[in-house]
Amino acid sequence: MNKILLFLIILCAAVNAQTGIQYILYGPGADPGEGDDNHIQVINIRLPLNYKGHAYVRLYDVSCGSSIDEPIGPWNSSFRFSIYKNEYTEDDFNNIRAFRAQINKFLISKFDIGYDPKYFGKWDDFVDIGKYAGEYSDFSLVVEGIEGNDGNTFELFVSSDSLENKPITDLKIYSFEPTIRIHKRPDKLSFGVMPRKSDTEITVHIFDFDETKGAFSTVLCDEAPVAE
Repeated sequence: MNKILLFLIILCAAVNAQTGIQYILYGPGADPGEGDDNHIQVINIRLPLNYKGHAYVRLYDVSCGSSIDEPIGPWNSSFRFSIYKNEYTEDDFNNIRAFRAQINKFLISKFDIGYDPKYFGKWDDFVDIGKYAGEYSDFSLVVEGIEGNDGNTFELFVSSDSLENKPITDLKIYSFEPTIRIHKRPDKLSFGVMPRKSDTEITVHIFDFDETKGAFSTVLCDEAPVAE
């Protein structure tokens, strides 16, 4: 594995991450040792209560084959990006039989993409979920590897403007199982955990955490190490 990757599975809570995070997903032919064990990623978006306005789901470098992506041999991979109404998790797609058919009525839009230089290094609008804000506040961006074995790195921003990234106050982007690229650098990358009121404990499973150091901080403990 040439680059450090982080795959977290959070049970009973979600990881809350603001934009600027580099997500990564591998095609179904990739070895799990690359850092992706199921080739699907669900990123949840929660609009503020009673939000009125545009909310453009914007994706950076969405195609596979640029300098930020991870080649494994010749570029041969393609990926599917779908946006649904409501909150879903990877477990829903992996463990519930015919789940996609069950939620097809909540599908807003989808597209498939592979190697395409016109998307390299630029932001592009996917869909305006603000159109549905009166009825729904939770949405799920589902990214799936459908062919090949390369790693596709991308970023996400939900903007009030279609031409540039303008933040929406109190909007939340989070995931129960993020697959994230971690680069070798001196600064730290932090995530907040959002437990529900009914949660009494949080269990964290870490996948492919080699060559990476991590720690947990709480009101009672500051940076207790979890890996070395």
